[in-house]
Amino acid sequence: MTAADLYAEESPPCASIEVNCTAQQGWTISTVDPARFGRYCSLAFDSGGTPSIAYYVWFDLDNGHMLYAGKNTGDWLIEEIQTEGNSGMYCCLAIDAEDNPVISYQDWHGELRVARHDGTDWDIEIVDPGPSCGFHTSCLAGSVGPYPDLILVSYQVGTPDFDVKLAGWDGISWVTDSFESPNQQGGYTSLAWQSTGLWGLSFLDGTARNPCYCHHDGVEMQFEEIVTTALAAGSHPLAYDSLDRPAIAFQDALQWSLMFARHNGASWDIETVENPSNKVASYSDLVFDLDDNPIIAYRDSTAFDLKVAWHNGTSWEIEVVDEAGQTGEYPSIALNPDGNPIIAYGGINFVKLASWSG
Repeated sequence: MTAADLYAEESPPCASIEVNCTAQQGWTISTVDPARFGRYCSLAFDSGGTPSIAYYVWFDLDNGHMLYAGKNTGDWLIEEIQTEGNSGMYCCLAIDAEDNPVISYQDWHGELRVARHDGTDWDIEIVDPGPSCGFHTSCLAGSVGPYPDLILVSYQVGTPDFDVKLAGWDGISWVTDSFESPNQQGGYTSLAWQSTGLWGLSFLDGTARNPCYCHHDGVEMQFEEIVTTALAAGSHPLAYDSLDRPAIAFQDALQWSLMFARHNGASWDIETVENPSNKVASYSDLVFDLDDNPIIAYRDSTAFDLKVAWHNGTSWEIEVVDEAGQTGEYPSIALNPDGNPIIAYGGINFVKLASWSG
């Protein structure tokens, strides 16, 4: 069995003060961590609708920590999960079937690691010892078919192969294998569940510079390269609409613009969402609202703002969510229990949460 066959059938906690900040109309912004520059923010909700955030804090070339912020009776409780060396880059958060957090990330030794909370404490495992692996991780967790404790992690390997790999936990052991695609050189991986319990994966083809999409159909992997006139770059977040049609956001590095590819049931429709004079969308995230309209959170890297592109059913509406200082780093978007978008993101000496209230 390969990882692709797993499909659906330490320091003391410190309290964080939540501070309301100025936001654009319709958005409420609060500060989760007021003291550290958060990167690779990853937001998830448990079954009760409680949010939590994993993020990486960089200090210098030799020191970086992975942190986890969870809600505790209304306040944020911040834990340092790993503080040895420079650990926690490319972190991704998922919530398992028992509502415990699972975080994939790169360790400073060039290893892929997974930190899992058992309800009492964190357990850290080396999933792939490398060398030079664990770049651009994406993580899924849940109870699916015969696997009540399933975890899937996609990631990129560094030199000399630069290929995409997949690791799967079946409740007993980890299985790790290279993803068999026509061109294995790729990065910026993103995993997403379909409503059926099957899963899909998107990533950047590092040679042809096209977005790639693959999914497990219950029997084997199916692969597509989405050929565009753009020079694809940046993160490639994957999301499914209510009909399980995939969509991917990405950057066109020729124009520094935000692009969106969506499958219509027969082929891919590709459009430019925003083509400003500024450089945008090096990092972005994607979700569908309850009306099947896509919402993309991304950073304007010239103005240093957090922006959102929201499709209204006819056209894209672009708005600046937060323009206070240098902000909008590594955004992560999800819907809260009311179906409203929430965005976690970093900036100079903070991690924030932007909540849409309409």
